[in-house]
Amino acid sequence: MTYLFLQKKIEKELNDSGVDSPHFSSKILITHFLDIPQYVLFMNSEISEKSEKLENLYGALLKVKNGYPIDYVLGYKYFFNLKISIDNNTLIPRPETEGLVDLVIKENKNYSKNFADVGTGSGAIALKLADTYPGSKVYATDIYKKTLDKAIENSKILKIKNIFFLLGENYKPLKNYISKINIIVSNPPYIKTSLINNLEPKVRNYEPIYALDGGENGTDIIKELVLNLPEKTKLYLEIADYNIPSIIKCCKAKMFSWRFEKDIFNKLRYAVINE
Repeated sequence: MTYLFLQKKIEKELNDSGVDSPHFSSKILITHFLDIPQYVLFMNSEISEKSEKLENLYGALLKVKNGYPIDYVLGYKYFFNLKISIDNNTLIPRPETEGLVDLVIKENKNYSKNFADVGTGSGAIALKLADTYPGSKVYATDIYKKTLDKAIENSKILKIKNIFFLLGENYKPLKNYISKINIIVSNPPYIKTSLINNLEPKVRNYEPIYALDGGENGTDIIKELVLNLPEKTKLYLEIADYNIPSIIKCCKAKMFSWRFEKDIFNKLRYAVINE
């Protein structure tokens, strides 16, 4: 069997199983599990890999065909230029969240500012901010130790040192540092509980629901973050459009300014509070 034949065979199996982007997915699975450069797939040479590698490839293929997210199978996801290690204790980083960080970076050119990432998950937001602002301090929090451990692991792999990890809920672990923080960024749980069952099965069944479910109105955590925001601190949030009325109500209660920005899919996805 040649590499080219294998790629076409796996692509067809993925396509028949309804997997998104079967051509791309087939190539990434083969190159990852056989540990070969992508150009080899275009060669008509016979496969020379050991049977163990092929067994791992077929095991991964079966998982993906059964609906398991390919990013968890691979164990990583690129976030901007950073290769982020992930598992099912962490959300899979998405383009919408890249858009949140891109907004923060575009609007804040002052490298002396310090940041916090509340609910850091895999650490993707905090790691990109720390990498972009090497002269700043970035504080990353999460309520779950296993999740925070994954973020710490990523910081060590990427050798990013200006980031400080804190275990705890929302702003509580930031108590001793909050006066030093200029900007807080968060991708909190913001989906309404009633909509969780409408999510794609690969999201609903495998990604951590606690990182998605924002309560009845999707704003349980968002309201906590806005109502307890220090007066001189700016807040960037990833949100859903139906969160907006509650956010405005909280901002009015605290006399904070607010605005909303769209994501790459032209949906209102980001809230900027207390500029």
